[in-house]
Amino acid sequence: MFAGATPMSPEELQSRYVAEIEKRGVDDKYIDGVEERELMQIAIQHGFSTDRARTFLADVCRERGYVIEAVVVQQIREKLLAKARRNRAIRQSAFESVVREASNLVGCTTRTEGDVRKLVMTTMDDSGIARIKKWWGGDWYSRMKRDLGLA
Repeated sequence: MFAGATPMSPEELQSRYVAEIEKRGVDDKYIDGVEERELMQIAIQHGFSTDRARTFLADVCRERGYVIEAVVVQQIREKLLAKARRNRAIRQSAFESVVREASNLVGCTTRTEGDVRKLVMTTMDDSGIARIKKWWGGDWYSRMKRDLGLA
């Protein structure tokens, strides 16, 4: 615990999280990585373990209908790995399927399809999943990255 920080009870932390989440995510119902770190830091400063802080955050977000980006990224990673071939490569059709599934996960937020595509592409790159190129269709992945401003 940091100097000057007083311990909080679980109930106080939950109330604080509700207030902080409402302040940060009221416009979009989405807690991105930066917001998640800030919220986690509040709990840690008040004597809670990282695991306990993450559990509180997940519980409050679930109760209030907020989506945590880290949870979405984990589910995207799992879906990409499940759809990838043994060589960790994925077809465009499987990529599009993951985008549709991820869009459903963030459906209650203000995230656009472009935002979801970027998140899936970034997760794909971070996970070391390659794309399968079609010989006659060119490189769909590079073209899509360029269109989304990621290349």
